[in-house]
Amino acid sequence: MPIKSLDAFATERRLFKPQALSGLNGSILGIDADHYLSVISALAATYPQVVTGGSSLPPKVRDVLLRDLTTLKSHKITPYFVFRGLPAASANPHLFKQYDLQHAEMRSQRRQAAWNQYEAASTEAEHATLAAFHDSGLNPVTTSAAVFRNITGLLAENNVEYSVAPYYAWAQLAYLVSTERIDAVLGPSELLLAPHVDKILVTMDDKNASVLHKKALLQELGGLTNELFVEVALAAGCDLTGNYTFPPFEHPINVMGQPTTPIRTAADSLAQYPSIYTAVATYGADQGVFAARFRRAFAAFKFCPVLHADGHVGPLPNTGDVPNDSHDFLGQRLPDELIYYQNAGLIGPDLLTVIVSGFAAEEAGLDGDADIEYRTLVKKLPDTYSKCLNLITQSLHRYYHYKKYNIVYFWQPETEHSLNSQFQPALYVGLNWKTDKLDGLSSKPVSAVNVSSVLDLISNSSADWKKASLTTDHKVLLSTNTQILANTILRLLQLEGYIDPKTHSLTKWGEVLQAFGNEPMALPILSLLRNKLLDNKPLTPQSVTAFAPSASPLLLKVAGFVNSTSGTYRGRFSRLALAMSGIAATQTRATRWLLEATLFSLLSYAADKGRDASVYELGRALPFNTLPSSITVNVIDQLLRGAALEDVAKVCYHGDSAAKIVSEQLAQFKAVWQALFAAAEKAHMLDLISADVYKQFVEANDVCKNKL
Repeated sequence: MPIKSLDAFATERRLFKPQALSGLNGSILGIDADHYLSVISALAATYPQVVTGGSSLPPKVRDVLLRDLTTLKSHKITPYFVFRGLPAASANPHLFKQYDLQHAEMRSQRRQAAWNQYEAASTEAEHATLAAFHDSGLNPVTTSAAVFRNITGLLAENNVEYSVAPYYAWAQLAYLVSTERIDAVLGPSELLLAPHVDKILVTMDDKNASVLHKKALLQELGGLTNELFVEVALAAGCDLTGNYTFPPFEHPINVMGQPTTPIRTAADSLAQYPSIYTAVATYGADQGVFAARFRRAFAAFKFCPVLHADGHVGPLPNTGDVPNDSHDFLGQRLPDELIYYQNAGLIGPDLLTVIVSGFAAEEAGLDGDADIEYRTLVKKLPDTYSKCLNLITQSLHRYYHYKKYNIVYFWQPETEHSLNSQFQPALYVGLNWKTDKLDGLSSKPVSAVNVSSVLDLISNSSADWKKASLTTDHKVLLSTNTQILANTILRLLQLEGYIDPKTHSLTKWGEVLQAFGNEPMALPILSLLRNKLLDNKPLTPQSVTAFAPSASPLLLKVAGFVNSTSGTYRGRFSRLALAMSGIAATQTRATRWLLEATLFSLLSYAADKGRDASVYELGRALPFNTLPSSITVNVIDQLLRGAALEDVAKVCYHGDSAAKIVSEQLAQFKAVWQALFAAAEKAHMLDLISADVYKQFVEANDVCKNKL
């Protein structure tokens, strides 16, 4: 987020100057992902009918991103995205103390109110009601956290490099500028706090970028030095303070008695005080609290960790030694190795945040807590989260072994439920997969390694190979990406009960999983089936009178796993469809977390992986890299209600390719459904699902044939 009110001040003083993108020809442009997403989200808001809908990545935002990548390529500019990492304690004093109860309750209530307003509006009045979705968090692209996996997946598809900062993306970009690893930077105004950053790109279009020069800005603020500018920015509010404006400048009034901006008032106060800290420390009865918070924010700026070229994590060069109480303003420190894996995309900042904060917070689904099934799924997540914590913390300091971890549910925000991170013995002890002999899979690139290819390896291997794989050779260390990813998936499947740990053969559920074929979402879909959440029964209403009836709830539940990225969706959204999509996305995220935890455990005990470009290649090859969107499920919902394909295409998409897009989405859905139905037949044959459940699949299959 930018320094509070600085953009308004710079606009007023006409400090933003245009610069032709052609002037950056042949350069490397570092991009702060959070800042960029906030900019293109605001741009996409000019198309209100497509800005939201609960998709992890709204279609219009995706379109703008792809357009900008094409623009940069045409100017021979190489983009390099940097994502935000762990949260810092200075920005959120309650991060390591309690869950933000008020925020959770307000968010859930706003989602419900947004849906009520949206469903009551006619198509003509729809544009006015979509603003409520944005406010309620159904359009989550104001930060990269909610769309991290979708954005990184899209960047990987387009061969765009990216990384994850230890904490703040702008701090990492400032380091890259100082070491001349990038030539220019597009990001928030916090970048100007770094002494060696002279200018930043704030926005861009197809020809020009808007540039803000530090020298001109400091001159307009009264000739500030860089050190005083840092204090002014902290007082006005920025990333380092959680956008908190300190009280002396919270409601600024100038000498003429007119409202002004916090940044201007803070700068003007230097005429009265020797420093901003003095103004904060002597204000009001709670001056001690304000002063302590200001000191934490300043320390977080001065000692903000970045990942250095040699792989160690520390503050910017020539800063000095980090004090021993850095946990007070940054949070609990994780090992450099784990931060490096986060940077390469092997493990996401969302999972690591649970470890440093001690909380896993589950908020209301996309339908605004309208169905009981979403709550049922969320209640089953602690088992997966506990496995993740155990796999990761066993490689960390003993403090993390015995640290208390809790999960907080949105419907009981005041109650903490314990997560059991301690298993006896530790989970990694029983995960005995460490084979460097993978038959035909060994010669294939890491991109060819997935759940399906690993299952084929198990089923096609000889008894001697299975016997050899049961005997762990401690001298063998996995080194290639193919070996590491294949063994990670083998361990994950064993952990989830698809591979027998005693024989290394497929279990009955493993045979069912194999019946899916090469379907990327097979594992999370089957997890729902095993949890008895994948059936043909309608969702049970929680906070609304009833959902609109569907010809086949089971087909809609499966459609929630289909991730369509074709075209710009312009149709209306169904609360039922988004309820299905929310369930699918939550299950997929949990599966991805367990994969990441399993991978880190393997890297800690069974692999020898250097720090080179191949680590980033491995990060981009991990499965479940993109969460499902809500677009296809909305299209399938309309088709199941009897709408003709041509009519759905006309309503949901514009242009001559509209019918083709809907046809492709339908074909994609049918492929997923046919794979699942084959797996359900196998499960029924092996007596893993009851005759009643199988009958529901048969009925849904008949509906699919007749209506789709």
